[in-house]
Amino acid sequence: MRKHNVLLSNLIIVLQVFMLLFSVVELSSLPDWIKYAGKFHPVLLHLPIVLILILIPATWLIRKSENEIISPNVIELLLLYNALIASLAAIGGLLLAASDGYERETLTWHKWTGI
Repeated sequence: MRKHNVLLSNLIIVLQVFMLLFSVVELSSLPDWIKYAGKFHPVLLHLPIVLILILIPATWLIRKSENEIISPNVIELLLLYNALIASLAAIGGLLLAASDGYERETLTWHKWTGI
C-alpha cells in the first residue's frame, strides 16, 4: 500500500504543476476535443465533497473504536484520492473556462479562488 500512496502523491504533484501552468497560459487555442474534457468539471467538483463527508464519520469511528474497524491507512488513502480528484476538477475547470460563453471577470475570480 505504501507504493500506491507514493505513486498517488507523485501524480498529484504533477497535476498541480499542470494546473499552475494551465492557469497562466491562454488555453483558447486548444483543440475542441481537449476543451470538451472541461465539461466534466461539475461532476468532478462534487466527488471530493462526498469523500470529505465519508471521512468525517470514518475518522470518528477510528477515534472512538477500541477495535480497528477502519484502518488509519484507509483515511490516508481517501485523503490522497480526494486531492487527486480535486486536482482533476481544477484542471477540468480551467479547460471549461477556455470554452467560449463565460463572462471573463467572473471566470477570473472563480479561477483564482478555486486554485
